Amino acid sequence: MTQQEFEQHRQTWLREWNDKWRVLDIDFETYMIMKGMSPDEYKSMNEFYLANNFYFRNSCFFGR
Repeated sequence: MTQQEFEQHRQTWLREWNDKWRVLDIDFETYMIMKGMSPDEYKSMNEFYLANNFYFRNSCFFGR
């Protein structure tokens, strides 16, 4: 799975969370494992996603 596909799944999960996943208490990690991703692959891709988005948010916030 590419990083772009991973991010698209994250956006889909966020859009559907209130109607589908909140009641079942399905977090994003569980959602991706249900889609067939291994826990190690999820951890790796999620760390990459968080690192890049953390930098982007902070660079915008601090005006870099």
